[in-house]
Amino acid sequence: MISAVIAGRIGDPHRFTSLAAIRAYTGLVPKVSQSGVSKVESSITKAGVPLLREMLCTAADQARRVDTQFAAKYQRLIVGDRHHESAICHLATHLVTEYGERVATK
Repeated sequence: MISAVIAGRIGDPHRFTSLAAIRAYTGLVPKVSQSGVSKVESSITKAGVPLLREMLCTAADQARRVDTQFAAKYQRLIVGDRHHESAICHLATHLVTEYGERVATK
């Protein structure tokens, strides 16, 4: 069910011009405030469909429990002073990137 919601909400991935565009659509990218001399990244933008973000985070949480590479990445993030929600959000973004790369090669 999770994958069906994700695929349904993303729709045709070829409509996006880049992997960055897919990530931005999910709202899982950091807000950026910048001027001529500084750039500050803060919390995620939360743009797009909330259900899509929720399902991506649920999928990322499940992936870290069953996939050793995701588990290792999660542990590195937690040890590096990220809290659980931030680490899961990072893994969810990674899932979207992998999905976009797989579809782009087809």
